[in-house]
Amino acid sequence: MNARTSDHAVLHLVIPDLFTNQAMNALTVRLEAFERLLSRAYVEPWTSTGWTASILQLFDLPVKAEPPLAALTCLFDAGDCGQDIWLRVDPVYFKADQDRVLLFDAASVFSLSQAEVDGFIQALNQHFAEDGLQFSAPTPSRWYVRLPQHVDLHTVPVGEMLGRDVFRHMPTGDDALTWKKYLNEIQMLLHQSPINEAREARGEFPVNSVWPWGVGQLPAAPTPRWAGVWSDDPLVLGLAKLTQAPSQTQPANAQAWLDQINTAGDYLLTLQAPLDALQDCSAWLQHVNENWCLPLLTALSQRQLETLVLYPCDQRMFCLTRSRARHWWRRRVPWQQFLPVAE
Repeated sequence: MNARTSDHAVLHLVIPDLFTNQAMNALTVRLEAFERLLSRAYVEPWTSTGWTASILQLFDLPVKAEPPLAALTCLFDAGDCGQDIWLRVDPVYFKADQDRVLLFDAASVFSLSQAEVDGFIQALNQHFAEDGLQFSAPTPSRWYVRLPQHVDLHTVPVGEMLGRDVFRHMPTGDDALTWKKYLNEIQMLLHQSPINEAREARGEFPVNSVWPWGVGQLPAAPTPRWAGVWSDDPLVLGLAKLTQAPSQTQPANAQAWLDQINTAGDYLLTLQAPLDALQDCSAWLQHVNENWCLPLLTALSQRQLETLVLYPCDQRMFCLTRSRARHWWRRRVPWQQFLPVAE
């Protein structure tokens, strides 16, 4: 922390992977700082459930049934998306599994070079030019299509589809049949692609489909709220750009973040578990305990923070003020007791 202190600095920390099912794999782990934080905090209701709804609420945007996530991430990826209508069409691998077809995205099973992506996008644009669809890929793993008009589609974000049955979560809505037809054409096009042939010859997974989701156009910018935003998530960074909030990538640990803070204000930071923590999150939880909870508790005691608000995205928020953090007499409760009760 810099020599100057920030008596009224408030950190809003979003960690959606804290109390997931994977936490059950770490029930024997004790996390002293994490437990102290949870035990001394006020627990208050949070109206949103899940990552996306929580992030939209934190930016004071309405949580719609089909929020325009594609436009918001495109704003970050491409720098500008105007008032066009956008749909995410991320590259995926469909794997047949008995009577199911499971989805795996680029981040989980394969990597793509920009040259490969450019070839795929060129083929898609040539094929769908008469339909008015314009494909683009500002990053290898996030693809977009600009639509000529509004469509009625209800979709599931690709991040919620990892390892799930495709047939149970296909797009619905008035334009779903049209997009199922487009998906069939895309799959045929990718099956015939020499890029995929070369990938399979090297023993790599092909891109055998795309996953459509997040249709819409950029919403009006809400009133700016954040003095600073730190995240590795394109939705968060797109919302920061929409609201003109200063933004940076996620810091390595709490101390690295504290070293950047020397003024009062409300700050937003998101912290997500790496993919390799999905099977066994013990090491991840220990990292959160030692590299985030402990330094932030110290910052509260040293008046570097006024308040810490923790959002696990499960309809709860844990609010720990500087005065409340000094309640040493409060019994430290095992963190496992804060796991949500299964309904």
